[in-house]
Amino acid sequence: MSGYRFRAARADGVMVNGVIEATSTEHASALVFDRGLFPVALSHEEDGDVRRPSASRRDLAIAFRSIAALVEAGVPLERALAASEPLTQGPLRQTFAVAREELRQGKSLAPALAAGRGTVPGVVLGMIRAGERGSQLGRALEQVATHLEQEAELVARVRQALAYPLLLAFVGTVSVLVIGTVVVPRFADLLGDLGQELPLATRLLLAGSTFLSHF
Repeated sequence: MSGYRFRAARADGVMVNGVIEATSTEHASALVFDRGLFPVALSHEEDGDVRRPSASRRDLAIAFRSIAALVEAGVPLERALAASEPLTQGPLRQTFAVAREELRQGKSLAPALAAGRGTVPGVVLGMIRAGERGSQLGRALEQVATHLEQEAELVARVRQALAYPLLLAFVGTVSVLVIGTVVVPRFADLLGDLGQELPLATRLLLAGSTFLSHF
């Protein structure tokens, strides 16, 4: 028996975390289901913090849309995974290669993908587990692909929304530095030749320009 950390959802949608003793990932998932919970993520306690970086949502969406289409067309799961592997890269491709080996050894898809240790998000693994337990893996894969596509679209929209403010902030910062270190010092020499006491605001501006020019 080994310890497995789990994150699961109750029927009312509340997320809970815990540790459970089980002989395998499948056994741990079954025990969590027996408690009336829906597992979202399972990890072996001995795995520690060694985790691979998560793949991008767009890469995941493309890969799982391919797997879902092939499985719905009647292609065996291991062959569907092999056919979709060329669409992946980096850690996700390694995870798919390991998952195919796990499938050949008789494991189900969710535990096979979990061997990637973080490459595939826990929410996706939870959806796949639920589909496997309900004998609706094809439908679960379709839902996974749709979910990942929506997340990828949301991420793209957020990046587009942030691009313009970041550009304005960058241009504004550069403009202030140019004015403070190039333009204002030239006016300082001109104002100094007038021989008059400068207003407080002007003196503060000149002091700030001197500070910027020095550092």
